[in-house]
Amino acid sequence: MTSNLKAAKVMNLTKPIFEDRPYQIESVDAVFTYLKKCPDKHPLVALPTGSGKTAVMNLIVKRIRSRFPNAKIVIVSHEQEILKQNAKAMESIGKVSINSSGLGRREIGHLTVAGIQSVFRNAEEFEEFDWVIIDEAHTIPTSDSSMYRKFFKGVGKHTRIGLTATPYRLGQGYIIGDSHMFDKIVIDLTYGARFTRLVKDGYISPLIAHATEIKLDTEDIHIQGGLSLIHISEPTRLRRKSRMPSSA
Repeated sequence: MTSNLKAAKVMNLTKPIFEDRPYQIESVDAVFTYLKKCPDKHPLVALPTGSGKTAVMNLIVKRIRSRFPNAKIVIVSHEQEILKQNAKAMESIGKVSINSSGLGRREIGHLTVAGIQSVFRNAEEFEEFDWVIIDEAHTIPTSDSSMYRKFFKGVGKHTRIGLTATPYRLGQGYIIGDSHMFDKIVIDLTYGARFTRLVKDGYISPLIAHATEIKLDTEDIHIQGGLSLIHISEPTRLRRKSRMPSSA
């Protein structure tokens, strides 16, 4: 009996801690289905916060490696914590090089995780890279003088894949099209029925709105011309109120 229990424990240890979720696999399939039809285009994946974009990135890199074993891949982002997270996630695939002055490493390998601040001035060092993956792709400015755009231009011909939780930006609209770095959102689970489904299936937490302790006093605010013009006759006052109980 004891030996059977020990055997069962050993068997459990051999099972993967995390299993790929159906929508994560669907996201990767959407990327490569699009690239098969449009090999010169650049897809964007939109997944809500907490749904596992890093896991999807890992699957994308694995898919690239399975099809193009000698491919050179660079994963770019703008924050050190994201770089460390991405580098750790890629360790299951193989050797990971890190290029970030903030992290004290300036390496370039077949699979590189890089901080955009550290590489945009030396983009020519990545000229032989075939794939560029951008985490938090919504942070790419529309200006041609931005670090990201200088880096993309310096790398030369490559396939660019973006991941984001916010594919729509105020003042810009959707971050695809002529003035942006991506051509099509190949999958979007950030709103509507597909987002709700992720919540119902238990993959992400439900959204809960909590009442604030401060309420805006609108007594002296006058509306003119419908909702198009708001005139404030005197400085707006803030009025503290007791915290209201919230329900899940």
